[in-house]
Amino acid sequence: MKTKRFDYNFRPLQMNVSFAVDGSVPGRQSYDADADEYTPDYTLTPLVIQPCISCMDKDGLLPAGSVNGSLANIRWYEIVGGVSTLIESTSTSYEITTGGGQAGRIKVKRNAQPKSPVTLEFHAEYVDPRNGQIHVIQRAYTVVCNNSTAHAPQLVLDAADQTIYNPLYDPDKQTVHASLRLGTKECPAENRVFVWEKFRADSNTWTEVGTDPAMDYDVEVAPDGASCIVDRALMGSELYLRCRALYVPGGVPAESKPNLLTDTRDFSGTWASRQAWGVSADKHLGFTVMEAVNQQYKRLYRPYTVEYGKVYTFSAWVKVKYTSGAITLRVAQSNHNNTTPIDRNITDIVKDGEWHHLAVTFTATDPDDLIAHCGAEANLSTNTIYVAGYKLEAGRNENPVWTPAANEGIGQFIELADSAPMKQIAFIRRIPKYEYDITGVPGNIPAGALTIAPDAAIWDANGAIQDPERELLPLWYIATNKPNGTLDYRLAAHGMSPVISTGAMDENHGAVVGLDVLDTGPLCAMEDTDGALFEDADGNIILIK
Repeated sequence: MKTKRFDYNFRPLQMNVSFAVDGSVPGRQSYDADADEYTPDYTLTPLVIQPCISCMDKDGLLPAGSVNGSLANIRWYEIVGGVSTLIESTSTSYEITTGGGQAGRIKVKRNAQPKSPVTLEFHAEYVDPRNGQIHVIQRAYTVVCNNSTAHAPQLVLDAADQTIYNPLYDPDKQTVHASLRLGTKECPAENRVFVWEKFRADSNTWTEVGTDPAMDYDVEVAPDGASCIVDRALMGSELYLRCRALYVPGGVPAESKPNLLTDTRDFSGTWASRQAWGVSADKHLGFTVMEAVNQQYKRLYRPYTVEYGKVYTFSAWVKVKYTSGAITLRVAQSNHNNTTPIDRNITDIVKDGEWHHLAVTFTATDPDDLIAHCGAEANLSTNTIYVAGYKLEAGRNENPVWTPAANEGIGQFIELADSAPMKQIAFIRRIPKYEYDITGVPGNIPAGALTIAPDAAIWDANGAIQDPERELLPLWYIATNKPNGTLDYRLAAHGMSPVISTGAMDENHGAVVGLDVLDTGPLCAMEDTDGALFEDADGNIILIK
């Protein structure tokens, strides 16, 4: 008798390795040398790190999901200063779980040092029960300690630098909270203000959330500005968000004095000589920018009735592209006889093509009713002047925070230096690899059957995907079978369980049904050829996939 051996040919397992911080203790700490305190202190509240090991068998013999309970030869190494040391079971600084569904878990009971991170390297083995193949697992996790001794404001967001959003499993909305800290203490709310900004890919700039109300439907900033809600289902394929902070130790920016001039955010309403000024295509800090080119003595101003003996400050943002001519930021006061008792102005404006914040302080000295004409004046022969963010406030010292008039109630705008505390985060929409197959199609069907009813099975490393049509589109194709040559497939249906006609069958060779599963992509706003967004009858933007 002649013999020949044959074996199963298993496809390789797909192993997935990641770490999760279990519990409320974060994986990053800070140290304040003045108080000799760690926050958090891992010697009091340990950091718990859970390796998450899962596998996916493309042959379908093994169930998809966690295999932590089947790991062998589990060990952790501590690496400090480039020196690797095996963590023994007798260690008082660590506690390792070696069995059960949480196998590989490590409790960190020691603190890292500023500028000297602790790298924990995980090692384990998993034996493929189908063929005995050993999969070696190795992954490192770094525990970092920041130095919070220097009392410069530190902005912290409770979101990762990059968040991967899987719409098949993750909730659509995520709340991001901002915290501004001095050392280990939170800055008082009355002394700090947060500004949330989105990156605009079309202009390659950062602008404040709400600058484009029509398109900022994916981010909602809380009334106190200390948090925002990101609707990741509406953000498109990605969203880049940053938060900046203003801290005034001795001031109260959130309670700045009201603006006595109205409509200064967008220069709406009536402004003297407005027809000689144009609206710039660019904005500054969220303000509408007005520009004047080659105009003779045109002042963009608005009058305000001031009180006798009271001190006022008028301020504005001004930018000048200069070659020749005169530029003035001016407050001209006129009483009812149209005289000018006081004329205060700034003429030494820096003409370097950059934005400058200028202020003029004056006192109403005439006992009669006085009208203060506040604005910018240009005698332009070959110059261009840009103005934005007018503000008239009571008092001698201007406040760094722009506010609207009391009857406008549209929030506040803040000038932030490039050195202001800033934190940038990103949200990326990504559906990990998934598999699919056809079920419910017999090899032979009864003669005269007019339809078949196949089913789509879709799964990933977590098992069968529930309600996959929220984000995935099964497309069904059918082709007349033939003994040779390329088959001509045509789209026949879509959905998880369609009904497909057998009209394409050949009486001798039958037919072939095919399945493709596509990511439908994120919700998006659509615009016409003129750039106008499609809206419903109520003015809401229409979003489609």
